[in-house]
Amino acid sequence: MKGLWVKDWLVLKKQRLAFGLIFLLALLCLLIFKRFGIELSMLLFALTVAFLTLSTVTFDQQNHGLAFLLTLPITKRQYVRQKFLFLLAMIASGTLLMAIISASVNALLHWQLPLQDLSFITVAIGSGTFMLLSITLQLQLQKGPEVAQVAMSLVGAIVAAGIGGIYLLIQRTHWGATVFANLLKSYQQHGALPFIGCFIGLSLLVGYVNYRRSHRHLLVR
Repeated sequence: MKGLWVKDWLVLKKQRLAFGLIFLLALLCLLIFKRFGIELSMLLFALTVAFLTLSTVTFDQQNHGLAFLLTLPITKRQYVRQKFLFLLAMIASGTLLMAIISASVNALLHWQLPLQDLSFITVAIGSGTFMLLSITLQLQLQKGPEVAQVAMSLVGAIVAAGIGGIYLLIQRTHWGATVFANLLKSYQQHGALPFIGCFIGLSLLVGYVNYRRSHRHLLVR
């Protein structure tokens, strides 16, 4: 399975210009919006890294490449496992890189963002990105890149609508405001660790479910 990691890394190296441009754009967001740009820069870089990682699957599916790969001593289970681990590793490393840069800029410019809050933001964005992209990866492995692109747009729209709906609930309803106030109070009393644990646990569960579904119904053509 080591060969799959080397192959994917070589595919990503060809897209280093895209990585560099998005990295500079993320830094620009951080410097322009200051501490409020931390979430934006992390999300922008993590999503871009994830999308470029998915391109390695598209590369394999072109010209019957996946059918050829499976003639080698590689099983469907091993192939799917490597793709999910590769996606997790790239999202984690991309988010962690931006977190380290954000922490450094935070200290240098005295933004006074607590380390606990930065850790929570990092895990929340990394976990959310992995959950979203693991669904897309599963669909791409099962249905092909065309269906995955449509599904990604739908999932993105659903997530955006969900965030907007939650914001409206908090702002316009007593129930939403009460729940938010209780969560905020719990965060202040117990710290970020319980929330971080929930995010990590949920993201790994979603990733595992999508992994199991993928290797059972892998599309080989």
